[in-house]
Amino acid sequence: ASPSNSSTTPTVNGTTSEANVTVRLYKTNNCSGTVAAQSTIASTSFAIQVTVTANTTTPLTANLVDAAGNVSACSDVLNYTHDNAAPGTPVITGSTPASPSNTSTTPTLAGTAENAATVRIYTNATCTSAVAGTVTATASGFSVQVTAATNGSRTFHATATDAAGNVSACSAGFTYIHDNTAPALPIFTGTSP
Repeated sequence: ASPSNSSTTPTVNGTTSEANVTVRLYKTNNCSGTVAAQSTIASTSFAIQVTVTANTTTPLTANLVDAAGNVSACSDVLNYTHDNAAPGTPVITGSTPASPSNTSTTPTLAGTAENAATVRIYTNATCTSAVAGTVTATASGFSVQVTAATNGSRTFHATATDAAGNVSACSAGFTYIHDNTAPALPIFTGTSP
């Protein structure tokens, strides 16, 4: 399925209104140019493999040629995207409330990541811990609520996963500190002079 991070030779599936026709595939929006692949079918369905360019979106269209040489109109466009490039590493830019905080153990982390990527938050530097939060990034960034340690610190990291399944590197850490313990009483030790 598109988008794919694995195949530049997808198989295009479809149906026709009649049998015993030749299906011709094109890598254009209007069935123009060179035929990219074709197959003569005996039924009313087809599966044709075509080669596309890596890390691009390729428009695919088709027409039919019957035994008498009559050519159908051009089909609608099917866009196939190949993408095996990992998205950029997300950046955790801050938290609400700001750290350190004496109020919340469920802060909201904010940051930036590739638009439409799935951002996953982790609590270790290799992004292999249990997922602490998940959100889909927008063009303006992301925000996701996490659980922090009570009267302690917890460092959060993030990855971004794009629609093709490519995963970014693990981000730098953002440490959130929760502290609602009052400091000890001051002790007078004297006066001077």
